[in-house]
Parts: sequence; structure tokens; C-alpha cells
Amino acid sequence: MSQHPTDKLSLTQLLVALIRGAERLPMPVLVKDDRLRWRYANRAACEAFGIPRTGYQQRSDFDLLDPELAARMTEGARAALGTRGVTESIEHIGERSLRIFRYPLCVGSRPVGLVTVAQEITDLEETRIAFERQRDFYMALSDVNQSIIRAEADQAAVDVYDTVCDVIVQRTSALMAVIARVDYRRGIATFVQQREKSTALPTLRGMEISLDPTHPRGAGPTARAIREKRIVVVNDVEQDPGMAPWRNLHRAHGVKSAIALPVTVDGQQELALIVYAGARGFFSSELINLLRDMVDDIGFALRHQRQGERLRHMALMDPLTGLPNRAHFFECMDRIVRAPEAGACALILLDINDFKFYNNLFGQETGDSLLTLTANRVAGLGDDAGVVGRLGSNEFGLFFPYDGDFDPAAQSRRVLGALGTPCDVGWGSPITLSVAGGYALCPLHGVNADALMRRASMALRAVKQEGGHQLRSYVPELEEKLDHRREVHAEIEQALDEGRIEPWFQPQVDLLTGEVVGLEALARLRTVDGRVIAPGWFIDVIEADATLIRRLGLAMLNGVGIRLPQLDAIGLKVPVAVNIGARHLLAPGFQADFDGLLARHPQLTGRIEIEITEAQSLHDLPRAKDVLQRVREHGVGVALDDFGTGYSSVANMRNLPLTLVKLDQDFVRDLPASVEDQAIVSSVVVAARGLGMRLVAEGVETDEHAELLGALGVTLVQGYAISRPLPLAELGRWVSDWQQPVNWCSWARPISPQGDALQCLGAWFGLRRWLARPDLGEPQSVSLFRAHLHEASSPDCAPPLSEFRRLFADLSARIADAVATRGTEGVHRREQLLAEVEAMGRMMRRAAGRNSLVG
Repeated sequence: MSQHPTDKLSLTQLLVALIRGAERLPMPVLVKDDRLRWRYANRAACEAFGIPRTGYQQRSDFDLLDPELAARMTEGARAALGTRGVTESIEHIGERSLRIFRYPLCVGSRPVGLVTVAQEITDLEETRIAFERQRDFYMALSDVNQSIIRAEADQAAVDVYDTVCDVIVQRTSALMAVIARVDYRRGIATFVQQREKSTALPTLRGMEISLDPTHPRGAGPTARAIREKRIVVVNDVEQDPGMAPWRNLHRAHGVKSAIALPVTVDGQQELALIVYAGARGFFSSELINLLRDMVDDIGFALRHQRQGERLRHMALMDPLTGLPNRAHFFECMDRIVRAPEAGACALILLDINDFKFYNNLFGQETGDSLLTLTANRVAGLGDDAGVVGRLGSNEFGLFFPYDGDFDPAAQSRRVLGALGTPCDVGWGSPITLSVAGGYALCPLHGVNADALMRRASMALRAVKQEGGHQLRSYVPELEEKLDHRREVHAEIEQALDEGRIEPWFQPQVDLLTGEVVGLEALARLRTVDGRVIAPGWFIDVIEADATLIRRLGLAMLNGVGIRLPQLDAIGLKVPVAVNIGARHLLAPGFQADFDGLLARHPQLTGRIEIEITEAQSLHDLPRAKDVLQRVREHGVGVALDDFGTGYSSVANMRNLPLTLVKLDQDFVRDLPASVEDQAIVSSVVVAARGLGMRLVAEGVETDEHAELLGALGVTLVQGYAISRPLPLAELGRWVSDWQQPVNWCSWARPISPQGDALQCLGAWFGLRRWLARPDLGEPQSVSLFRAHLHEASSPDCAPPLSEFRRLFADLSARIADAVATRGTEGVHRREQLLAEVEAMGRMMRRAAGRNSLVG
């Protein structure tokens, strides 16, 4: 520790040096001895503390200063003498604020005096005080608002008066808050409520103020504010002539500022709020604005009192739709469930699918229109015995008692039918909203409002994740399933953010040439540890979320655009199909997305095909046609996925500007054994060619599939028999190794086959499979083949089949024998038949080569 300076210098030398420097300083400096008597004060100190330049020596604080300041100064000095370092405090002297630094003078360890230095901080202190006042009044305003909302309607006036005055005094540094009620008939204002900081302050309750400007007590701020219908501020009561009648009272209690604010109720000033403060200039413009908001709230509370339940309506009803909000809905539902006479009840929660998407796209005004329209439709579903409410941004609740059994199908038609009607919100074509619904029943799923709300919410979330316009019941299994879907959803979002969803490519082959004529880009999710996950794990979650559908589509298009040069390098300068969800396609922002993509990757023009998926969402065909027409104008092809199932139908094929149709693999899977599927595929071939569209068959997994599709006239095929989806790194090796099996093209013809031959060909495949696998039992194809053999034996059969008449007749009898024979002998006969059936196939292929069977 360094040695104290007074151990080297005499006290006299130190004081002389200090005084010489202090006289030149603008800040107050004073020295006291160990008995705290003033020994020296520079000019700035004398001015700051209001003492003469001479005559102060050897005198104490109590001799020179006012008692209150002297007590504070003496207390601070005594504390400083007991320390070895600098102490600091803030003192207010009149209108000035000083930061006081005190340092003891010691000889050895004994204090012999005290040096005090003061720093002027009036401006800083005023800024701090102003900030604290503004903060305090803001909190007071917030407390008043909350109190008004909680006030009971029949007690609102008294509660509001008392609360406002109490909050102002408790929350802020104001001395007193008073409310005056106006009596225009008598021409007076009476103070009816008051709160004060100290009990020493006078009681004004019951005092009357004249509103007559000529009356001695009619010129104060309260009367002027009511009379002139404006806020009156007096920031110095000593200087305001209107305060003269109360000046002595104000001086006695330290009141230096006042403000009076009229309270307007239904256009008339019926009250005034008066606040008194103990500092001049107390009421800044910021405080005036906060107090103005406060009196507006008081006026609102009084208007509510006169209008009955308006305040309760504000607290419990949704302001946009006029329906009960979540809290009030829950309260009503709980009351119904708890009633002694309560019976079976149903809670249905409804959520507008993709509302956030529409709201962001069209704007809040349109979003509000959609909510209001939906609210009106939901309200129409309720009755007097139940309750309807808006529970969240785009969530509605419907709670009602019911008699007998709850009919889910009937309720679904009633609710979804009412809400699924197209609605016009001023954007040209109407919007057809899709609504997800989940329900829980009392007492089946819960006997109180909490349980019903929680379980109906689970059912609703399950529907939201699956997507679609449907109503679903709560079941216990939902809890575990919802947890899993939440995990999948989070993984997908993270993968999209980090670029871990990438395109893999599955080739499409022309059976006539064996060449690769196209690719389909299929999404694969690469986990953080490098594993690759197929879309079966996550596609349901994506298709239930319009935002994820859009993000996946854009990610795949962008990924293909980046990889096109590499595809060209391995010799695959062929069209690439990219799946786009129907909801993304129909969204108004799709065109902007697509134009932006082509601007970033102009090489995609003429190379990609938009393959429309989730066709069940393709509900607006005119809009879809318009969007796809603009896509075609960019030189981009359009394919329809999963043709022949669900909503992917002939209507879409006829009305949309398609370049390609993807035959759903459901028709391909059982094609060899199903005459019905063969007939459907044959019809689709004719329709596609008639409309000038290419036709690709998906799900080709066996040689039989390829051969039969070729015979049916489907020459473009895709499936695992050709290749599984491959990453770009493996696709090049596959191209080098690919060679189409010879027998695939032996049946293939670019036109559909003759009906008789088609029937026999399909039955031949089924028969061959049965003879090879008798353990599967006798399939339908064996019976069908018998029928075809019988037809082939008739005199009027087609000429290409007549040459097989003898062979078919012979096989017919022997097949019956083989079916009836069991054991080793039966196996031997089937093996012989299989060899002959294969020979028959070779003969039919040769006939096909001469165009005798096919075409």
C-alpha cells in the first residue's frame, strides 16, 4: 500500500497547495477540520451552498446551511472521516443537483480533516428524473388499464376512481391525485375521490370548485379544464394567478406543479382528474400524453358502465369476429359440462388450412375478411344450447350437446360442407378454403373442459399434419403419433434450411429403342450423420403443410438446375421431371417462384417437366390451366402424376395443357393377372395418343410388366426393373452398364394390340406364373385363360388366333387334368405344360413380329 501523502508533507503545506489549485477550479471545493468545522471554501462552493466568502471559518454545517441539508451534509462527512478512501453521494440544493466526493486528510492513521469536491450534475439528474417519471407513469397507465378490464360492471365507477388515484400516487412521485365530478346544473365540480402520498397532506374530498370564471375559485386548473374542455398544466403554482386562493396551502405542503385533465363521456366533460406534484416543471409533454391516455381509459370505463356489458364484451369477446374468445369459450363450455343436468356433448375444433399462407400472400385485410366469413359460417352451425368461439388466429371452436349417438359422417358433412363453400374476398376468382377439424366427446373422451380441449386439440393437430378437408375424432394413439410427426417436421425444416434434401434420379426408358429418354428427380433427405432417407418417411408430413410443399418444390427445382451440367456430361441430355404439389401450383406466388427460378437457372428452359402431385388438391381447374399454360410458354413440359387414381382423372387429362401422363403403378402392379387393368391401360394408351401426349408407366418391376406394357402400346416405362432412384455419382456408372433385356422389345409396338390377342397375352402371363408357382393356388387368371381358350377355339375368332386353335384346344383339356392331379404326378404334368406354354409364347412373339397378332 502506498504511503499517505500527509506522512511526507505537513498539513499546512498540503492545505496551501490545495487552496492554490482550488481557487482556479469551477467546481465547489471545501475543507473541514476533524470537528467538521468549515476551514476553507472556494468561490464556487460559496455560490453553490449560498454562503458569504468570509465569516464561514470555524463554523459548522448547521451554522451555515438549512437544517435539512446540514443534517445530510454532516452525516455524509462523519461517514467519510471513518474511511481511508473517497466516498460519493448526491445532494439536491435548491434547483441544483451536485455529486459530492469526500476524501479524509490523515496524519498516520488519524483523520485531521476532510476535503469535499462537488460536481454539477443538474442536467444529468434532470434527465434521469424525467426518464424515471415517464417510466413510472407508463406503468401507472398499464395498471389502470388492467384494473378497468377487471372491474365488475356494477362497481366500475367507484372502483375506477379509487384505482386511478391510488395507482398514480403509489406508482409515481406525484404527491396527490384527485377526481372531481361535474354538476353543470349547479355550476360546480366536487372532489369525490382522493389519494395522497402522506397523511399530512390536506383532505380535499367533498370540496366544491366553482365553474364560474368570475368566481375567486373559478380560475384554477380544475374549473378551466372542465370549462374550456382541454388539459390545463400549471408547472409553477407560485407564478399562476389562478392558483392564488390556494397558494398558502400549496406552500405548506410542498405543492409546486399541478395538472387537470377533463374526462369525456359521450362527448361531455363529466369528470376531471387532478394531479399535484412537488417539483416545478414536473409535467413534461410525455407525461401529459400518458395522462391523456389514462383519462381516455377512464371515459371508456364509464361509457361501458352505461352500456351494460360492453367492458365484459371487450375482455371476453373477439373484436374482429364478435365471437367469444378462448377464455370466454372455455368458461362457457366448463359451465355447460359442470351443470347437473349436463348430458352428452361434443367439442369440435376447426382450423383453416394454410391460413398463414393466404394471410401473408394477400395481406392482413384479406386475412381478416376470411376470418370474419369463416366465423359467420361457424356461428351458423351452433345453437342456443351450445357455444361458438374464436380460439386463436385461425382456430374456431364449436361446443354443443347432442341426443342419441354422435354421427361422425353426418357431422362431417354438416361442418365441412358449410365451411368448404368458395368465398369471394375481392381477388378475382373465389378462394375455396380447406378446413381441418378435430373433435372430442363428453363423457367418452373426457368429463371436464380441460380434458376435452386437450384431446380435441390432439385430433385437430393430427388432421393438420395429414392435410386435407376432414374431421377426425380423438383416439389415444394420437398422442404417440403426434410426437413422432412433430419430430419429423422439425427434421424436415432443418434439412431444408441446411440444404440436406437433394434430388436423386430414376431413368425412363423407351422400350422400342432401349434408350434413356427422361429422368424423374425424386427427393432424398440426408441426415446429419450421412444416412439417406427415402420420401416414404417424410412425404406425408410435407404434403400436410403448404409452406413445406413450396419449400420442397423450390429446393428440388434448384437442385436439378445446379446438376444439369453434370447430367449433360454423362450423356443424359434428356427432360427431367420435378414433382410440384398442386397447392404450390395453385398458390398466387407460384408464378413469381417459377420466374425467379428460371432467371437463376435459364438452362432449365426446355429441359424440365413440372410433374403435378397431390392431384386431390387440384380443385380449381381453370386456375390450374392458366398457370400451366404460362409454364408451357417457357418451354417447360407438364406431366400429371398417378394418372387413373383419385382425382388424377380424365377430366384433368382433357382440360389441362399436359405434355405427358404418368400411369399410376397400381395399374401396372397386377397387370399380368388383371384383364380389367389391361383394358384400362389399353384405353389410356388410346386417349393419350389421341390427345397428343406421351404416356409413361411407373412401377415396372419385372420382365412381365415390361413385356406386357410394350404389347399394350406403352413404350415409355420407369421402375425398379430398370433402375432404382440413384444419386448423380452413381447415375453415370448405371448409364455405362445399362442394356435393355432383348425380350422387352419383342412385344413392343407403338400402337395398341388387337383385342383378342391382348386377352390371350394377359392370360398367358397369368397361366405361366401359376404353373411356375402352384403353391399360390389357382388364380383368377387360370379361369380367364380357360375362357379365352374357349373363345380362341370358336369358328369366328380372329385369323391370327385360328392357327393356334388346335394347340389351345389341346392345352385346355390338359390344364384341367393338371389342376385336378395332386402329388408328384401333378408336379410333373405342370412342368411339361410350362415348357409348352413357353413354346407357345415364342410362337406368339414370332407372330407379333409379322404384325399378325399385334396391330
